[in-house]
Amino acid sequence: MVAVHQPNGAVLRAFLDGKPLLPEGNAAVIRLQSAFAPRVLNVHFRPVELNSGIHTLEFECVENGIAGFDFFWLKP
Repeated sequence: MVAVHQPNGAVLRAFLDGKPLLPEGNAAVIRLQSAFAPRVLNVHFRPVELNSGIHTLEFECVENGIAGFDFFWLKP
């Protein structure tokens, strides 16, 4: 996922088909925050195997702030 990180950015949790979609590393949440100016940065998730079909991607805001998404991409 590519998203805007800024001083007043949100803190989110992601879910894929109702199950937690965890960021890489030891984080349990996605912090869309930066110390100064807004920046558009990648957010890497732990790999997940997807079967063909329809899937649901949801975000839960756990700390108020702005969430600006640029795009999502999948790697084969």
